[in-house]
Parts: sequence; structure tokens; C-alpha cells
Amino acid sequence: MIKQLGWTCTVMSVLVALAGCEINTDNKNVIKASEKIASEKRNVAMFDAVSNATPFDLQITAEGNAGVEVVGADNLIAEVETVVEGTTLIVRNKQRKGIHFSWKHTPLTIKISMPELIRISNTGSGDIKVLKIHGDKLLIKSDGSGDIESSGSVAELTVKSSGSGDLDLAQLSSKHAILDINGPGDVRMSAVTQSLAANLNGAGDLTVDALQVERLSVSINGPGSASFNGIVKSLQANLNGAGDLSIDRLQAELTTLNLKSTSEVRLSGETRQLKIDASGSGDIHADHLQAGNAEILSSGPGNISIAKLSGQLTARLSGSGDLQADFNNANLLDLSSKGTGNIALKGNAKSLKAQISGAGDLHASDLLLEYASVKVTGPGQAEVNVKASAHTQAASRLVKIDRSGVIE
Repeated sequence: MIKQLGWTCTVMSVLVALAGCEINTDNKNVIKASEKIASEKRNVAMFDAVSNATPFDLQITAEGNAGVEVVGADNLIAEVETVVEGTTLIVRNKQRKGIHFSWKHTPLTIKISMPELIRISNTGSGDIKVLKIHGDKLLIKSDGSGDIESSGSVAELTVKSSGSGDLDLAQLSSKHAILDINGPGDVRMSAVTQSLAANLNGAGDLTVDALQVERLSVSINGPGSASFNGIVKSLQANLNGAGDLSIDRLQAELTTLNLKSTSEVRLSGETRQLKIDASGSGDIHADHLQAGNAEILSSGPGNISIAKLSGQLTARLSGSGDLQADFNNANLLDLSSKGTGNIALKGNAKSLKAQISGAGDLHASDLLLEYASVKVTGPGQAEVNVKASAHTQAASRLVKIDRSGVIE
């Protein structure tokens, strides 16, 4: 079994960074880092993947011939092994026993070049920076505390993050991307152009900008939150954890939300069709979302608010959560309420059909209707505003209804 080397960094007064670092090899002998900087180029076989298990930084350039150069304190260079196993370049500490690492400044950098890169793996605490990557596929796997930064473009990008290291992929564009975030490390992305599937199970947050995808699928099962910005034609979101979801500048044909947790959802932009199934305590804020048709099923304590609806609304409410909606020349509103949540509607629509059998009230005095059919069988009350007939001078008539019938 290979055991990692240990570093001990002692900073005294104002010293050169490397002078304050040392290797403790057996708890007796100490190798102090030299102040002399050197570099060593190493001959390696061809490889297309890189795996780092050290606390040292890696700089990878995905072009040119295969090569490795170790730069840093001249007496520490030999402590780093770079070997090719299969098609993977493995960067690891030299095998020793009874060693531990601790320092403030990284004393070594490993510079790597190869014509093609298809996989990066980081289990160490060192940071990895990837430059000029261009290819069909790239897998990034992060299991350590080191950060990873990448730039370039790939057709298919797969990210698996279970460590505490952050991933900055804002300068890496891709056509298709699949992300699994299972650790506390944050992920930042940009410029996905066709499809994106994100699965968040850990505490790490996900931020994606400049989206232009046909399909966006996101599943939040942990405390990590996700934020998206851009054009999305089809959105599927499943929220079962505590993490929040925010989507700005949405331009979708279909938006589907399944909320079963405490997650907060914020939507802005436009969608032709909106489907919501909410049974959790998290709220859905769509105050800046313009939607055509909407189907809402709400059975939990979470509240739902929608800015503008211009088509048809079908809502089945059985929980304690409230529903607020604003309509712009909408067609048919079909509502059924069996819970304690209140309904507040405003704007204008052609017709309203409502059945109120729970304790929640229907407040529609600010909604101008051409026709309304309201039935109240529970303790709740309803208030609707209907246009007056042509032969009357009044613009509209405000009607209040409870289970005994029309109150006024």
C-alpha cells in the first residue's frame, strides 16, 4: 500500500515561502525545502488522462507532445513520482512510511502537456489548472480538497464531484454536460449549448451561466443549491432536499417542477407551459415568470406565486399553502380547493370555475371575469368580480359566496 508523504511547514519571521517548508520522512529526519528553484523534465509514455494524488499544483496544457516538468525546490523534486499506467499519468508522492504534510505555500508545481486529454482525477489537495482543451469527451472527477479550473471546449462533459474542492469551468464550453455533485465543493459552469443534466446530493452549489439548451434536467436531493441563467426549451426539476433552485431568463416551451421538500424555487422569464406538483414546505416564487398554460397540484404548506398567466389554469389545492396568480387576458380558470390555503387572483380572464370545499378563501375581487361559476361547500368563502351585463351601467359586480349561497 502506498502511503503519502508528509510535509511540515514552519514559518519563522519573514522567510521565503519555500524556506519555511520541510519534509518529515520518519519523525526523526527532516528534509528542509531548499531556497534554490530548479526544474526537471521527465520522459513519459503517451497518455490521455491525468490523476493527481498529491498536495502539489498541476498545470495541464492539452496540446503539443506528451511531457512532464516538475518545478520547485531542487531537493524536493525527487519526492514526486510521475508514472504512466495504461494511458493515465499518475502524479503521486514518493512511497515512504510514517509521514504527514502541513504547510502554507505549495513548494512544487508539475507542468504537464499532451495532445489529447479525456480524463482528470484529483484526490489530493493540490489545485489543477487545465488550458486549451479541445476534444470530444472530458471526464472531471474531484474527490479531494484541491480546486480544478479548466478552459477550452468539448462536445461531451461529465463531472463527478465528491470532494471539497471547487470546480471553475466557466471558461469551458460544452454541447452536452452531465454533473453529479455529492460533496461540499462548488461548481461553476458556462456556455452549455444542447443539454444539461445535474444531480446535486451534497452541500456543493452549482452555478451555470449562458445556457442555450434544448433540455435542462436538475435534481436536488441535498443542501446544495443550483442557479441557472439562459435559454432553456425544456426544464425538468425535482427537488427533494434543502437546496434552493433559481432560474433566470428562462425561455422554455415546457417547465416541470416537482417539489417535495423545503427547497425554495425562483423562476423568471417565459414558458409556454408550466406544470407544478408541490407537496413540500418550500415556496415557489414565479413573480417574474410569464406563462401560457399552467397545471398546479399543491398538497403541502408551501406557497406558490405566479406573475402572468395568459392561457388556461388548472389548479388542484389540498394543502395549507397559498396560491397567488396574475392573469393577462387568460381563458379558463379551473380551481378546486380542499385545504386551508388561500387563493388570491388578479388581472382579467374570460371564465372561472371554482369549487371550494376547504377552509381556504378565494379572493378574486381584483380579477375581472366575463363569467364565473363558484361552489362553496366548506367553511371557506369566495369573492369574485364579474362584468355586468350590457344593459346595466355598472362596469362589474362584486359577489361574495359562502356555503349558504350568495352573501352579497
